[in-house]
Amino acid sequence: MTTDSRIEELMKKGFGKLSFAEKAELNNLMAQNLQESQAEQFNKVIAEVKALIEKNGLTITEVVKALGGSGSSAVKPYFKVPYLDGKGKEKFYEWHPTKKAVGISAKYAQKLKNADAETKTSWATAEGKEWLKTDDGKRFLVNAE
Repeated sequence: MTTDSRIEELMKKGFGKLSFAEKAELNNLMAQNLQESQAEQFNKVIAEVKALIEKNGLTITEVVKALGGSGSSAVKPYFKVPYLDGKGKEKFYEWHPTKKAVGISAKYAQKLKNADAETKTSWATAEGKEWLKTDDGKRFLVNAE
C-alpha cells in the first residue's frame, strides 16, 4: 500500500475515530509525504535550472564561479583563534577580514589583532596564510590596520 493510499484510508475513517496508534501513523505518513514532496520539488527545480544553464551553452561550474566563487556561499575563515568555553573546552573563533566583530566576538577579534606575527601565522588557516602574503595581510601582520 502506498503512502498516499494509506493516508486516504485513515482520513476516510475520520480523525476523531482513529486510535492513538493510527493517529501517530497518520502523522508519520503525512510527515514522510511532506519530505518526499519537498525532495521531489527540489529535484524538479534543480533539473529546470540545469536545463536552463545547458540550454544557454554554459556549464554549471561557470555559473557557480560567476555567482559565488566556490560552491559554498559561506566565507572561509582566515584565522581560528583558540578560546575556552564556559565548560573549559577549547573552541575556536573563526575570523575573516570582512567579518564584523560584535559582542563577544569582538573580544576574540581584538585578541587576534593584538597577537604577534608568529601567533597570527600559527592561527592562520590555509586561506589565511595566502592572504597574509598580500599587502593587506602584511599590514595586518604588523598591526598597521
